[in-house]
Amino acid sequence: MLRCKDATRLASQSMERPLTVGEQLGLRWHLLICVSCRRAERQFKFLRDAAKVWRSGQD
Repeated sequence: MLRCKDATRLASQSMERPLTVGEQLGLRWHLLICVSCRRAERQFKFLRDAAKVWRSGQD
């Protein structure tokens, strides 16, 4: 079982690189039971999408 620190690290890294199957399974299992880490993952996705929108407006 992943600790929250490890789960949030993997959630962040998943935005930059493909996770291994083991990492994916561990993260998904942790996210099933941890509300805080699910929230963190949603925030990472929001920030990534907001940055993309901001960058596209800089042209």
